[in-house]
Amino acid sequence: MSKAPKAAQSSQLTDPGGSVDVAPELAEGTVVAAVAKVKGNRAVPLEGGVRKGPLGIMVSCKGAGTVKVALDSSGFAFPVKCGAGEVSTIYNRIDLTDDRAEAYVQVEAPGSVSWAMSVGRL
Repeated sequence: MSKAPKAAQSSQLTDPGGSVDVAPELAEGTVVAAVAKVKGNRAVPLEGGVRKGPLGIMVSCKGAGTVKVALDSSGFAFPVKCGAGEVSTIYNRIDLTDDRAEAYVQVEAPGSVSWAMSVGRL
């Protein structure tokens, strides 16, 4: 049985000039998934699965509500509080304890919230 990954770094900011029309840009790493202009729930597959080590997840959202983000069955999850007239962005860097050939990030969002996400292997 694998251990749940631990959050190594987390930060949330409001980005008045931000957008959900494009996937947020990660400052480092190799992007393994990127989506934009999404409303509602979606499971986003990670290209090549995940490897032991750090993984970065950046989510931007706009619209009143909360987006819930979870790394499949790992036990790692976090919420993003979204504002009606502004783009909110959160970045989490987590340390994974094992490799998995198939992995995905599950996002749950109300239909009133638009969101975009990038996931990168660091």
